[in-house]
Amino acid sequence: MGAPLSPRQLMCLQLLVDGCTSKEIARRLGLSPHTANQHIRELYRRLGVNKNSQAVAVALKHNLV
Repeated sequence: MGAPLSPRQLMCLQLLVDGCTSKEIARRLGLSPHTANQHIRELYRRLGVNKNSQAVAVALKHNLV
Protein backbone atom coordinates (compact mmCIF):
# COMPACT_ATOMS: atom_id res chain seq x y z
CA MET A 1 0.00 0.00 0.00
CA GLY A 2 1.19 3.50 -0.82
CA ALA A 3 0.71 6.82 0.95
CA PRO A 4 -1.95 7.24 3.64
CA LEU A 5 -5.46 7.95 2.38
CA SER A 6 -7.06 11.36 2.77
CA PRO A 7 -10.38 11.68 4.61
CA ARG A 8 -12.18 12.17 1.27
CA GLN A 9 -10.53 9.08 -0.19
CA LEU A 10 -11.59 7.09 2.87
CA MET A 11 -15.17 8.30 2.33
CA CYS A 12 -14.99 7.20 -1.32
CA LEU A 13 -13.54 3.85 -0.28
CA GLN A 14 -16.32 3.27 2.25
CA LEU A 15 -18.91 4.00 -0.43
CA LEU A 16 -17.17 1.60 -2.83
CA VAL A 17 -17.28 -1.08 -0.11
CA ASP A 18 -20.99 -0.29 0.27
CA GLY A 19 -21.43 -1.02 -3.45
CA CYS A 20 -21.84 2.52 -4.77
CA THR A 21 -20.92 3.50 -8.31
CA SER A 22 -18.79 6.56 -9.01
CA LYS A 23 -21.95 8.48 -9.97
CA GLU A 24 -23.57 7.54 -6.65
CA ILE A 25 -20.41 8.56 -4.80
CA ALA A 26 -20.47 11.94 -6.54
CA ARG A 27 -24.11 12.48 -5.61
CA ARG A 28 -23.71 11.39 -1.98
CA LEU A 29 -20.63 13.54 -1.43
CA GLY A 30 -21.94 16.54 -3.36
CA LEU A 31 -19.20 16.33 -5.98
CA SER A 32 -19.17 16.48 -9.74
CA PRO A 33 -18.76 13.05 -11.36
CA HIS A 34 -15.38 14.20 -12.68
CA THR A 35 -14.14 15.14 -9.19
CA ALA A 36 -15.41 11.86 -7.71
CA ASN A 37 -13.57 9.94 -10.44
CA GLN A 38 -10.38 11.89 -9.68
CA HIS A 39 -10.64 10.89 -6.00
CA ILE A 40 -11.25 7.27 -6.97
CA ARG A 41 -8.31 7.22 -9.42
CA GLU A 42 -5.99 8.61 -6.74
CA LEU A 43 -7.40 6.09 -4.26
CA TYR A 44 -6.60 3.27 -6.71
CA ARG A 45 -3.07 4.63 -7.18
CA ARG A 46 -2.43 4.76 -3.44
CA LEU A 47 -3.84 1.27 -2.90
CA GLY A 48 -1.96 -0.14 -5.90
CA VAL A 49 -5.12 -1.41 -7.60
CA ASN A 50 -7.02 -0.66 -10.81
CA LYS A 51 -10.64 -1.58 -10.19
CA ASN A 52 -13.36 -1.35 -7.54
CA SER A 53 -13.30 -5.00 -6.52
CA GLN A 54 -9.56 -4.84 -5.85
CA ALA A 55 -9.97 -1.63 -3.82
CA VAL A 56 -12.70 -3.28 -1.74
CA ALA A 57 -10.52 -6.35 -1.15
CA VAL A 58 -7.58 -4.22 0.02
CA ALA A 59 -9.87 -2.14 2.24
CA LEU A 60 -11.25 -5.21 3.94
CA LYS A 61 -7.90 -6.98 4.21
CA HIS A 62 -6.26 -3.96 5.87
CA ASN A 63 -9.31 -2.83 7.91
CA LEU A 64 -9.31 0.59 6.22
CA VAL A 65 -13.06 1.07 6.59
